Amino acid sequence: MNMKYNFIDRINDGDLSEINQKNLYCISNSSESLFNEHNDMIELDNLLEDLYNAKQVLTHSDTSTSSSSSPLFSSPNSVSFRPKSDSSQFSETKKSNIIEAEKELEKLMSSLTMYKSDTRINRDSDRNCCYQCKKNISGQVITALGYLWHPEHFICNHCKKSIGTSIFYEKNMKPYCEQDYFDLFSPKCAACSNPILDKMLTALSKTWHVSCFVCYSCKKRLNDESFLEIKETAYCKNCYINELAPKCVRCNQAITENFISALNSYWHPDCFVCQECDLPFNSSCFYDYENLPYCEFHYHQKRGSLCSGCKAPINGRCITALNKKYHPEHFTCSLCQKKLNKGTFKENNERPFCNQCYQKLFF
Repeated sequence: MNMKYNFIDRINDGDLSEINQKNLYCISNSSESLFNEHNDMIELDNLLEDLYNAKQVLTHSDTSTSSSSSPLFSSPNSVSFRPKSDSSQFSETKKSNIIEAEKELEKLMSSLTMYKSDTRINRDSDRNCCYQCKKNISGQVITALGYLWHPEHFICNHCKKSIGTSIFYEKNMKPYCEQDYFDLFSPKCAACSNPILDKMLTALSKTWHVSCFVCYSCKKRLNDESFLEIKETAYCKNCYINELAPKCVRCNQAITENFISALNSYWHPDCFVCQECDLPFNSSCFYDYENLPYCEFHYHQKRGSLCSGCKAPINGRCITALNKKYHPEHFTCSLCQKKLNKGTFKENNERPFCNQCYQKLFF
């Protein structure tokens, strides 16, 4: 301890003029503060032992001043004391100071011994006190959470009802009855809002009783099978297919796997074909007619835009005659195949002729 070292060193140096009652009581006060703060009885025992050793050194130094050849003396804690080689250096005043210091050490040891005894008495008294009311317990006692309680004072922290010897649960070092603990701290089921005490299922970012997690439509349990989520609601596969899955616009059957989205509708890949010839589209290009997909040929056929001469679609200029449409190069005389101009042909049985061929055939 620093106190003992400084004290003995000053004896070795022959300077005891500043060792007085005030200094010793400062040590006592600081020690009491340390003990009050830490409540450490072992530290107090160690300090008493050090004070005893210091007193032994003082006693030995007092008896050693008459001898000029005193050998080196070591205390039990290896604190060395070397008297001056010339005994005349120890005056009567310094001898008196040593005696006074020895008396002060004796007083300090007595004070600390009494403090140690009082502290132990208080701690023993605390061990028999009720944690709630701080009064001594003389009858029945409940031991819980590391403390003693009167039976009537061991109550639920929430409902304030007596727990007694019933089951209780701890939260932040406070007791709760079984019902309140589960109501306050257990996860709640998203379906019934009751606390979950046994197995728990987590789905849709919520917690559920296993028996409460069911299909929204048919109420079948979903804990052992896959489910589909629609707007934060769970459905079994059958209910999803029958009630919620998008329908193919052509076959009107539910789409459960790959699909094509086109013309503001959903299609099975096998159903998205020309609605006239049922041939798949070789490229991503298709033709929309009345919100249905067609190949190029049947699209123009539906619109009446096929050339009456070559039967190919007309995508540019066309000639309309005899309620039909023609590529300009395909509007020819039915006999001589001469190219005709609109307004300069003759017609017979819905067939166009040039003037010469018409005269030859019909006049």
